[in-house]
Amino acid sequence: MTTCPVGGVAVVTSLVFLRPSLKRRQNKHPFVGFYPLAVPGKLICIKSHPGPMREGGGRLIRMSLLRLTWVSRAQKRRVGSTVQEKKAQAFATRGLTKTYGEGRSIVHALRGVDLDIPEGEIVVMLGASGSGKSTLLNILGGLDRPTAGTAHFRDINLGDLSDAGLTRFRRDHVGFVFQFYNLMPSLTARENVELVTEIASNPMSPERALGLVGLTKRLDHFPSQLSGGEQQRVAIARAIAKQPDVLFCDEPTGALDSTTGRAVLEVLNDVNAELGATVLMVTHAANIADMAHRVIRLVDGQIGQMHVNETRRKPAEIEW
Repeated sequence: MTTCPVGGVAVVTSLVFLRPSLKRRQNKHPFVGFYPLAVPGKLICIKSHPGPMREGGGRLIRMSLLRLTWVSRAQKRRVGSTVQEKKAQAFATRGLTKTYGEGRSIVHALRGVDLDIPEGEIVVMLGASGSGKSTLLNILGGLDRPTAGTAHFRDINLGDLSDAGLTRFRRDHVGFVFQFYNLMPSLTARENVELVTEIASNPMSPERALGLVGLTKRLDHFPSQLSGGEQQRVAIARAIAKQPDVLFCDEPTGALDSTTGRAVLEVLNDVNAELGATVLMVTHAANIADMAHRVIRLVDGQIGQMHVNETRRKPAEIEW
């Protein structure tokens, strides 16, 4: 007999066959985690009522070849490398190198970067000017190509894509937020967002996107009628309106005061939580790292340090 906590996570250590009990099937009880076959190391989540799982018509699931280790959500990070290694990767780079120029004037922007970024996280990249932060962001975002090495988005090798392929990748999967808002001054907030929704394959409405960033009452205002923070939130709404898998942010709070900057970080945190988008943020402000799941520090084009925040701070708690 094994007891499963509500919303628990199971690390499968042997082959497992899962199917709902007859009673649950008859009641059409919805639960997450129905896998006909789960392989060793696979993470499965079950959202249902707690109770024992028994062979032959148990309350939750009927199982054979059962050998599971159950951990709570809070304990998930303590399970070890088996859990972390099996988490889906948004990006993976190997030997990523970028140089500019040649001969004596050559500049090494990236020097053999090996990096894995899991899906659904907020990742903050720190480093001094010239450390390679923006170059790495541009390559992962399909705006630039590496000189050597590979960069994968899920199972897509970005280096194998043509220019048209990179355009489709950016259009279908990526949203960008820059330090400078790049809004069309002759268009309203709603119309600036509509520029993206008209070409995206699965967009949300401009009204919903602007509502997510707290600008429902400013839909028909022009950029000149908005504060700096509000303009940045319009830029974020424009980026998330296509419902991207990844949101790239290059110094999103660099031109903002502390109050407005925290408000923008709150929006990015909500986007990650509500839409499930992976958020990659480049910044000089080391304090912003406290809100991230993962922090990467670049030094001279290489990964100098990377760590996972066991305890994250809310944007409102960040010191400016």
